[in-house]
Amino acid sequence: MKIDCIYVDGGKGHLVPAQAIAEQLEKQGHQVIIEDFYKFLKMSLVGKINKSVWRYLLKHPEIEKKMSSKNDSPSLLDSWVKFGKLIRGSFLKKWAKNSKTDAIICTHYLPSRILSDIFKDYDIKIPVYYYATDVFSCPGFSIGKNIRKFYIPTKEGAEYALSYGQPKESINICPFPLQSSCANSVKLSKEEARKKLNLKNIFTIQLNLGGEGVGTLSLIEEIAKKELSIQIVVIGGMSENSKNKLQNMSKKLPKCINLVVAGFVKNVDEYLYACDIVVGRAGINTMVEALYMNRPFMITDVVFTVIPSVNYVKKYNIGWEALKLDQQVKLIEESIKDKDFLNKMDSNFSKVPMEFGADKLAEMIVKDIKTITF
Repeated sequence: MKIDCIYVDGGKGHLVPAQAIAEQLEKQGHQVIIEDFYKFLKMSLVGKINKSVWRYLLKHPEIEKKMSSKNDSPSLLDSWVKFGKLIRGSFLKKWAKNSKTDAIICTHYLPSRILSDIFKDYDIKIPVYYYATDVFSCPGFSIGKNIRKFYIPTKEGAEYALSYGQPKESINICPFPLQSSCANSVKLSKEEARKKLNLKNIFTIQLNLGGEGVGTLSLIEEIAKKELSIQIVVIGGMSENSKNKLQNMSKKLPKCINLVVAGFVKNVDEYLYACDIVVGRAGINTMVEALYMNRPFMITDVVFTVIPSVNYVKKYNIGWEALKLDQQVKLIEESIKDKDFLNKMDSNFSKVPMEFGADKLAEMIVKDIKTITF
C-alpha cells in the first residue's frame, strides 16, 4: 500500500508520532511518504507563519488559553474547509488522480478535518485517518465527521471526542505510538544510565524545554538559592545563545549543583532512565514517555489543549501539578530528603490503562484500510 503521513510543523508533538507510525508501516512493507501539511499543499510560507504564531503562544500560555478556550468548537474549522476548497480544491483533485495513495494518516487536526471534508465533497476515494496527539482529551475543533477513524490512546480522550460529536463508530482507543528510541530501549538502572551518559550518580531532575526549546529557567535559579545537592539535566531544542546562557549559569551555581546542558537528544530513553523526576511544560510525548519509563512528571506549565493531562496525572498519582516555583522546589526537596517519597509512587505506573506500540497502531490502520470498499 501507499500511505501518506501528514503532520503540521508546529512542534515535535505532531512530528514524532507521524515518524513513529511511518517507521512501522515501512517495516510492515508499505510505501510511506511523511510530509508537513503546508509543504504538501505548496503553502510553505503559511506554514512558517503558523509555526511562528504557535511558538509565540507557547511562550505566552495565558494568551493561548484565552484564545483556545473561546474557540473550542467543531464549527471553528468550517471556514478553513471552505477556504481550503477554494484555494486548493483543484490542486487536491489533481493530486488524488495522480498520486495512487491508498490512505492518509494525520497527526494534526487541521489536515485531518480539511482533507476529509474536501475529499467527501469531491468524492475523492482516499480515507483519512486521524491520530489524536492530545491523547488525554481532544479539542472541539479536532472533530471531523468525515474522518474514517479517530484514533486516541485513552478512554478519557475518547469520551471527549464523543461528547464533542465525533461519530461513535469512528472512535478507536489505540496504543500510544512511542518513538523507537523508547520502544526499543534496553532497561537501565539509574546508576547504569548515569554512568553511560557520564553523569554524576546523585539525585537528578530532567528539566524539559520541549522540542521547540520553549521553557523557563527560573527553577534552576530557585534551586541555587536553596543550595540543594542535585543534578539538573536540561533537555530540548535550544539555540546556541540559550546553550551559552546555560553554560554561563552553570559556572555561577553552588558546587553542590551539577548542571548538564544536553540539548535535543536522540537517546531519550537513557536520559529518562537516568533521572528521578521529569520537570517541565506538559508536553504530551514527553509525559507519556516518562510514564512508560516509570518516571514521575512535574507539570510546571500548561497550554489549553493539554489541561486534561493534569487531571490524568492526578487521577493515577504519577506526578504533580506545580505551577508555582515554591511548589516545585518543595516537591524536589521532599524527594531528595525522603527516600520513600518517590518509591510510594512507583507502583502506580503499572495501574495506568494505556497500551504502547506504534507497530500495533500501524496494524490497526492497515487492517481497516483493507476492509474499505468504495
